[in-house]
Amino acid sequence: MNHTVPIAAKDHLRVRLGRSSAAELLDAAAGAVLRYGLVAILLFFGAFKFTAAEANGIQPLIANSPFLFWLYSVGSVRSVSNGIGTVELAIALLIATRRFAPGLSALGSLCAAGMFAITLTFLFSTPGAWVSVPGFPLPVTGEAGAFLIKDVFLFGAAFVERRGVAPRKPAITRSVVAAGMTWLRQRLDRDDWALLPLRLMVGFGFAAHGYAKLARGPASFAVILAAMGYGFSSIRLKAFTVAGAEFGPVGYEIDLLYIAGLLTLALSGSTPFSVDRRLEERRRRLNEGVASAEARTGGVT
Repeated sequence: MNHTVPIAAKDHLRVRLGRSSAAELLDAAAGAVLRYGLVAILLFFGAFKFTAAEANGIQPLIANSPFLFWLYSVGSVRSVSNGIGTVELAIALLIATRRFAPGLSALGSLCAAGMFAITLTFLFSTPGAWVSVPGFPLPVTGEAGAFLIKDVFLFGAAFVERRGVAPRKPAITRSVVAAGMTWLRQRLDRDDWALLPLRLMVGFGFAAHGYAKLARGPASFAVILAAMGYGFSSIRLKAFTVAGAEFGPVGYEIDLLYIAGLLTLALSGSTPFSVDRRLEERRRRLNEGVASAEARTGGVT
């Protein structure tokens, strides 16, 4: 009698897995990677906010923010950092309750999206977030910007997690205006839109780095790799000077975010905004055309 519940739970899980398609399993795996990856990042940086090094590190970001500059008028550098860390830890715990309290998890994801939306404004308010690179027409992220750019991925991850628990509201009126608004909300609430910011950011990142390498030539790229030492972490690049490339401490956050973003896109499959879906639709139309032609000719070719 004591083993009835565990065995039934296992059988239920086995039945659910047996009924799930490979695409559904991959989608669930991608969601788990994003959800608990987001939780881990928030827990790590939230705990790090309680250190003096991180409190001093975020001071230029907070002091120059048009939304958060006032915090230093009501608290010290350490107390403000501790408060932000407490908020990040609380949001992480809320998101982690998805299995037991989907509503709380949805609230945590919404709070995370709002928090990352504010931190993304640091890219425009922090001095030195963007620097000019000779031979490249667009500004590139400096030391502060390279650290902040990860919040684009985290902002998208928060929205992907939010859509998994958000209920969809049915249409409640037949008026033309209400029907149009309902249609728009449904399209914006579709899973396909959630990954669009991630696709754009990953694509822009690779395009920008690839163009810079082509514009400056292989010799300059070899010099950069030699100066980096490890040859893989772009977050170390601070600026280009007359003496050459200038690098900061070794970092790996950008690389991990690119890997997480690419894995998420690979596990999530194609969407209407991907080339794969366009090719899939084209193959489907061709197959339908062949099947229609065979039906008209009785299968004779």
